[in-house]
Amino acid sequence: MVGRVTDDTGAVVPGGRLPSPNVGTNDSRSVIVNDSGEYAVPQLAPGQYTVTAEYAGFIRLFAPASPGDGQQARIDIALKVGTVSEEVEVSAAAPS
Repeated sequence: MVGRVTDDTGAVVPGGRLPSPNVGTNDSRSVIVNDSGEYAVPQLAPGQYTVTAEYAGFIRLFAPASPGDGQQARIDIALKVGTVSEEVEVSAAAPS
């Protein structure tokens, strides 16, 4: 799983930790967003995951991902200014 974290103006938001738990097994992987706003969670087993982006000064965001066997999911995250106590859940269908 790979992606980029930006704010709602398109500026990159580096340095955050993105936990990505597997919904079915509750196993979790966590990565740090680099200085370019990019992140990668390598070698995920197929399944359903939820990427959580939580940064001070931004609304917490939850994004689902379902990488298949041998496939790479791309989850780009656009954060909105707000308080962490506010939450946004993103839902999207996987491309066919």
